[in-house]
Amino acid sequence: MFNEKKNFCQEEVEDENSAVQEELEAPDFAETSSTQEDVEVEVEEAPVDAKFKPWGSENCTGEACNCSECCDLFNRSRNLCSPAVTNFGVLPGQVPFISCTCHDICVQESVLFCTATIPPFSFEFGSSMACRVPSCAGPIISCTPRIIAANEVLCTSTCDQVNLCVEYMLEVDISGNAAPTCITAPPVTATCTEFFPFPSGPAISGSELAQAMQEIEGSCLVAQIECEISGNTVMASGNLVDKLWKHENLWVTALRPYKGTTVKKEFPEQVLPTCTTPTCPS
Repeated sequence: MFNEKKNFCQEEVEDENSAVQEELEAPDFAETSSTQEDVEVEVEEAPVDAKFKPWGSENCTGEACNCSECCDLFNRSRNLCSPAVTNFGVLPGQVPFISCTCHDICVQESVLFCTATIPPFSFEFGSSMACRVPSCAGPIISCTPRIIAANEVLCTSTCDQVNLCVEYMLEVDISGNAAPTCITAPPVTATCTEFFPFPSGPAISGSELAQAMQEIEGSCLVAQIECEISGNTVMASGNLVDKLWKHENLWVTALRPYKGTTVKKEFPEQVLPTCTTPTCPS
């Protein structure tokens, strides 16, 4: 079966290791002076993990599979009732030949991060006041934030500032109401003048940020909003994470589970509208 097929990269590594080992074990016939002291050289073999391990030779049955989380979808036992087949449409005949290999991809890689706080927002539904004011709302069941608009603007006059804007509402499900109640929160604006390199490094700003902007091609804005319920009050808070990216060519370890042709289509009607951002310096 395919597991018995030896990977050519592995054969080359084994041949090279054998040659090195033979060279180390070969006796040294060079003449030495009788006064020279014998020096014993101890050769320590590198641990297995430290040796070169060729990529592209692992399949989903390997114990050290770098794609273990994805391989779990295939159940490792080649169970054709696994979610990969029944839920995600992988052809049963393709399953035994899917392997964890290195792929070359062109992607938008986020390289600079800025975080801004979303100011707390709360809304209190009316409460009863004996017989004078009846209750305006029953118990609150759930509260879900919904982003309704967003925008990011690079201030090209200085190239060291990105302005952010997010508009959102809270979808509140109240007991006894047929439809949820939507509460629009005030627009959230923020200015990013300090960014942190990913995955590590000190923050950059000013002229250093302007220099880094020469390689930036776009941005990605993440709005993280949480809504809590306290009695008849809903409270929202969170943060904005602005990620500046550049197109990059990367080698990644991954599975290619499908054999067919992939076509990407974006839905323009699903694109969030823009909102008004803070003014850039002139």
